[in-house]
Amino acid sequence: LGMPTFLGELGLLGIPVFYVLGLISVFITVAIMHAFVKILGGKGNYSATFKACVYGATPSLLLGWLPTVGIIFAIYALYLMIKGISKLHEITMLKAFVAVFVIPLVIGIILGIFAAAIFTPFTFLGPTGSFLEILRPFV
Repeated sequence: LGMPTFLGELGLLGIPVFYVLGLISVFITVAIMHAFVKILGGKGNYSATFKACVYGATPSLLLGWLPTVGIIFAIYALYLMIKGISKLHEITMLKAFVAVFVIPLVIGIILGIFAAAIFTPFTFLGPTGSFLEILRPFV
C-alpha cells in the first residue's frame, strides 16, 4: 500500500482528517478577520471576534441548507456577525461591515483574477503561455 495521493483516497480515515482541517480553517479564518477588525480600530480581542463569528454563523449553519430560505439565513448570519463585531469591538456598523464583508470580497476578487490569469494560458490559449508574458512585469 502506497501513500494516498489525494485526501479523498483516505476513505473513512478522511473523515477525521477533514474534521481537523475544518477546525483549523475556522481558527485561521477568524484570525484573518480579527486582523481586519484591528486594522479598522477594533478594541476587542481574538475571543470577541471568534464569538461574533461563531454566534453569527449559527443560523446559517443550522438552516442554510434549505433551498430557498437558506439565502435569507445566510444574509441574517452576515448581519449577526457584523452586529457582533460592532458591539464586541466597539466600532461602527460600517467598519464592521467593511471588515466582515468588503475586505474579504475584495481579496477574493483579487485572488480570483490572479488564479484566472495563472490558469487561463493552460485552458484557453494553449500550452504556449503567451498570456503569462503579459503578467511577467507584475510577477
